[in-house]
Amino acid sequence: MLQEMCPSLCRASNFQPVLGGLSFPGNSGQKHRLGEILRSNWEAYLGLFIFTFKFILAPMMTILISIGN
Repeated sequence: MLQEMCPSLCRASNFQPVLGGLSFPGNSGQKHRLGEILRSNWEAYLGLFIFTFKFILAPMMTILISIGN
């Protein structure tokens, strides 16, 4: 699902979505910290911002607006 949503992000940073978070496999199979990948990759910033907005911020705002009304 995530790879369909932002193919450039997945292609550029080479991560696979895993249950409960994101796994960043490195050359030696070690998990990289998120910052190490984002520092060299502006597409990852953009993709994560869109992902965060779409699945976290937008539903929260919708819930708050519906409670307010």
